[in-house]
Amino acid sequence: MGLQLVSELKFDRVIIQSDAQVVVDCVISISSIAVLDPIMMDCNVLISNLSDCVVMFIRRALNFDAHHMVGVGRNYGSKTWLDSPKHEPCIPVYC
Repeated sequence: MGLQLVSELKFDRVIIQSDAQVVVDCVISISSIAVLDPIMMDCNVLISNLSDCVVMFIRRALNFDAHHMVGVGRNYGSKTWLDSPKHEPCIPVYC
């Protein structure tokens, strides 16, 4: 859903961070898990349309944006936000 939103909003420079190392490895084709292959194929099609995309693993303890959004989600429910990060020159998309 996040990659589809990025595509619809015509973003072309994206940083994707995940604390799921297995998923990151599948997206960047370091490994493959059969059950995830159809999803990874969809992700890679969407990523291939971006001019600059970085997919990276980030330790759960350092994933401050995700922790922040869990708190926001508890208060406001499931929504999609476009928000300016505190220290990064980019716009995170939370879904």
